[in-house]
Amino acid sequence: MNANEIILWADHLERLAAQAATDRLDRAPAPRGFLAWRGVIENDDSAQRSGAEPRLDELLWSAVCRPEELGASLDQALPERSDPGPLFPQSASAAIEVWTERDLCGLHALERLARQRRRDDWSRLVQNVARWHLEHTQPDNATNRPWALHVFLLLSHESDPPDPEPRLYAETLLHNCMVMQGRPDPLGALILIDAAATLREAIGAR
Repeated sequence: MNANEIILWADHLERLAAQAATDRLDRAPAPRGFLAWRGVIENDDSAQRSGAEPRLDELLWSAVCRPEELGASLDQALPERSDPGPLFPQSASAAIEVWTERDLCGLHALERLARQRRRDDWSRLVQNVARWHLEHTQPDNATNRPWALHVFLLLSHESDPPDPEPRLYAETLLHNCMVMQGRPDPLGALILIDAAATLREAIGAR
């Protein structure tokens, strides 16, 4: 995929997002940090201040909203690996759909954090996690939220030689978020808007 194709993808995602209903999103089933990042709610670190142990996806999205904070906490929480693997350990008590959605949600946040903080080690982790999902999870039966869709498009864009598999994974994530109603739901649309913005940032578009 070349840069022009990435721009076309961003345009496409924004058009699809515009078709979504305009339901309230303040209680959407998503990390509050993501909702704050997209301006749906005010940034709120009450979970950290209360002493509650946040899930990694929640911690990652909180860090997106607080660029100068949580660096040490993230380094401790993120897995250390140089080979492909997921962000979260797989749990026998969690359904595969729930676990996969959470892992992709965390991956979505980590890609933005790696870009925000210019962390090459986090960028490598993003690629390793994405490649693991290509090998081990099926987007057509795992999640109907298009988390990390842009990660797979960018992986296809940056592959040398070109690799169509990440793009196909992204296409399936997009299909899944629209299959029930022919359009994304409000949360899915918000995720697509963020993915489109990241695609433009990644290739220097305005």
